[in-house]
Amino acid sequence: MGAGEPAGYMEGLLLPTAFLAALAPLAWLPALPSLAINLLSDNPFTWRLEEFHYAAPIAPFVLIASVYGVRRLARWAGRGGPRASRYLLAGACTLLLAASLVYHLARGFSPLAGPFGAAQGGPFGMAQGGPFQAWSIGEHERHAQAAFSQVPAQAALFAQSNLNPHVSGRRVLYQEPAVLSQPALRGGLPPPDYLLFDVASLVNQDDFQRFIAEELMGSGEFGPLLAEDGFLLLQRGATPGPLPDQFFDFARAAPDAISYPLAADFGDALRLRGFDLLFNRSEEVQAVLYLEALRPLDEDYFLSLYLLDAWGTPLGASVEDQPALVWYPTRRWRPGELVKVTFNTLPWYSRDFASYRLAVGVMHGHDPWQPGARLAVSLRPESSPAYAVRLPEDGTLLELARLRQTATFGLLDGMPAGGPVERAFRRPRVETAMDVALGGEVRLLGYDMALAGCGSGSLPALPGDTQGCRLELVLYWQAQGTIKDNYTVFVHVVGVDGRMWGQRDPPPDNGAYPTRRWAAGEVVADPVRVGLAPGPGGGPVNVVVGMYRPDTGQRLPVLDAGGRPVGDRVVLGQIVLD
Repeated sequence: MGAGEPAGYMEGLLLPTAFLAALAPLAWLPALPSLAINLLSDNPFTWRLEEFHYAAPIAPFVLIASVYGVRRLARWAGRGGPRASRYLLAGACTLLLAASLVYHLARGFSPLAGPFGAAQGGPFGMAQGGPFQAWSIGEHERHAQAAFSQVPAQAALFAQSNLNPHVSGRRVLYQEPAVLSQPALRGGLPPPDYLLFDVASLVNQDDFQRFIAEELMGSGEFGPLLAEDGFLLLQRGATPGPLPDQFFDFARAAPDAISYPLAADFGDALRLRGFDLLFNRSEEVQAVLYLEALRPLDEDYFLSLYLLDAWGTPLGASVEDQPALVWYPTRRWRPGELVKVTFNTLPWYSRDFASYRLAVGVMHGHDPWQPGARLAVSLRPESSPAYAVRLPEDGTLLELARLRQTATFGLLDGMPAGGPVERAFRRPRVETAMDVALGGEVRLLGYDMALAGCGSGSLPALPGDTQGCRLELVLYWQAQGTIKDNYTVFVHVVGVDGRMWGQRDPPPDNGAYPTRRWAAGEVVADPVRVGLAPGPGGGPVNVVVGMYRPDTGQRLPVLDAGGRPVGDRVVLGQIVLD
């Protein structure tokens, strides 16, 4: 179990002490109220040991219990004589020290944390991945100090949650956004005279940033006292007016800021120059896109980040404008200007998936589930040739990255890991290895195969599937050279009597990665799910695969070792349907 569940919570408490604290349960007694509150809570944040404060009252008693646990071990060993007691005491102390050190190296926040340590959050909540990185004071932080210094110490202030600690120590300080729209929640305290925001790091939950721009500032009740690099200090009664150009610097970037160069055009409107991924331990991975307008735009396009499952099926999409687009919509972009859009307002919880993908789409309107509203994506020749870029949903989405959940010591959730798919040229590890040539253009190197949901009806149905029973197949192809045609893959599930129990005929990766984009020698993992309809008399069936040209229906011939055609399909093996 992961650290986000009660069992994983206890593992996380005990693991740094090598479970020695479990040997002294009485030492836990003072911590039982806090422990019960955390374990019985339905708020998953209380189960997170390292990101939040809920376990802080328990930690000292865990350490005390580990000391008593070591003593108990030594006493047990003392029954075998003083020498055994000394050896076991030294061994237990060494184990305790080693467990604490290894745990910290893997999951800590201090400079001791190694390359597998926690991602560090910057002073205003901006995540940094990898090993320990000291907080840096840059231009953005200097703007923050300027904003903080302009708020009188006695003034009633509202400050967003990640800025709130920097301006504490005053009598009236708010951080709950609801107090700005519902005065009754203030409990008789005076209304805020100043409002402090860093829109670059503020999540646009429930379109809160548009409320700031249109309701708070648009009403004329508040005016900008300071507006620089995304920092916005509003004062009640200040003169309303447009935001200065330097306020939008938070949404501007230089080309050298790009970590993953990936060039693609969305219609004739926007060009993606590349992207970054921000990792922050158990939080959602945030994508940062670097885009430019290809022409003066007369429309505010909507950008949505999509969550796809491991098979490339869209499961979720962001439905609110990200902060940069609230304040600096595409209609204001100057052609050639590099604009940074950080996706920090996401509606999903990806911890439920062992692996998943992130993709982006650009569209007219604000409905991400209208494929016809999305702009077509075309790859640019200057994209890094190292990336095997997928274009899901008939070329209306651009896949950015594939991510997987990691674990520390095989028990506790770690940070998600992954990135853009890079071209692979080595033979992969597969469940069933093969080496079958198709037409001298492609080789089938093997496959992974499993049945899911059959007999239970517990899975959502696929097309042609009435009972939630499906074949889950990953085919591993290798391009023999440059492929001039786009081939379609067929997967047929055929009974010994010739009955068709299921079939899919998708282009590779469900159409997202056509064969013409494969590099010579490239190995491509091609996931295919086939809906089945098992019933009486199902019995053993054959799974057969192959490729054909969709315009003519002509299949690629299967060749023997001498290069002679021996058929037009490959039989993978048999499965048994209930």
